[in-house]
Amino acid sequence: MGLRWLVRYLTAAGVFGRWSDDPPDERFVRVREQVFGEVRAEVVGFAHVLTGGTSSDTTYLRMGTTEELKSS
Repeated sequence: MGLRWLVRYLTAAGVFGRWSDDPPDERFVRVREQVFGEVRAEVVGFAHVLTGGTSSDTTYLRMGTTEELKSS
């Protein structure tokens, strides 16, 4: 199973997110764009309670649009 399997279960205006410990990866984004269309990578910073410092992660998002919903 993979992304093409997953996309069958998303509604036109659905949201898919994936979290990663790694910095944004353009190759990873391009692969997802082949399946989901528009995808973006967002770096999310947060307070790390164990170290007392700040950490960051990457979240990859695919959000459906109103136009996609109208056309489905």
